[in-house]
Amino acid sequence: MQATPPQLSDAWHNALLPFFEAEPWFDIQARLRRSEQPTYPAMANVFAAFGHADPSQIKAVVVGQDPYHSPGQAMGLAFSVPQGQRIPPSLRNIHKELHADLQLPLPTHGDLTGWARQGVLLLNTTLTVEEGLPGSHANWPWKVFIEQVFHTLSAHPHCVYLLWGKHAQSLMPQIDADHNLVITSSHPSPLGAYRGFHGHQPFSRCNNYLTSHGIEAIDWSLDSLPLRR
Repeated sequence: MQATPPQLSDAWHNALLPFFEAEPWFDIQARLRRSEQPTYPAMANVFAAFGHADPSQIKAVVVGQDPYHSPGQAMGLAFSVPQGQRIPPSLRNIHKELHADLQLPLPTHGDLTGWARQGVLLLNTTLTVEEGLPGSHANWPWKVFIEQVFHTLSAHPHCVYLLWGKHAQSLMPQIDADHNLVITSSHPSPLGAYRGFHGHQPFSRCNNYLTSHGIEAIDWSLDSLPLRR
C-alpha cells in the first residue's frame, strides 16, 4: 500500500500529511493486510470523500458511523451507494427527511456524489469495515485521521456539521461551535431514525445558515444533479 492515497488533491495531501507519516496510518495498513475477510470500501475508494472539494470549499460535513458492510455498496462517501444499487434503509430515511424538509421528490438512486461535488464532505467516523460486521473497525485508529480532518477544516469557518448518531457526536469537541453550525440528531438507521432524525430539518437549516453568511446554498435535489463530469 502507498503511504499517501494518490487521489488526494495537493490541498488535502498537505493538510493530512502528518497522519500519513505517523504510526496510526501504518497500523491501519498493517491491519488491512492481515485481514482474512473482505473489507469495504475497496482501498482505492477509502478516501473518495476527499476527491471532490478542497478544504476551503467544504460547506457541510455529514458524519455517520462506518461504511456499508455488504458487497457493492460502500463507495467511500458516507451513506452513498453506486447508482443501480438498492437504496439501504438508512439512506432511504435520509431521502424521506429530505422530502419532508425541502418538499423535494424522493430520489430514485442512492449516489450522493452530486452533494460531494458541491462541498459536502460525506464522512464516517471509521473509514473501513469488515464484510458483514458493522463496527468491526471501530477500535482502529481512524479517530486520529478524523481529528486531523476537523483540525484542517477549523481554518475555514461558517461550515455546517451534521452529526448523525452517537459516534458522530463524539466529535463535537473538535468543532468550534462559535464559528460554525452544529446540527445533531439520532442516526438515520431504522433503529434510530424515530428518536429524532425525522423532523429535525437538517437540509433547510444548513442552507439557511450558509446563505446568512453569504455562502451559496447546497442543491440537495439528487435527481437534478449530474453524477459524472
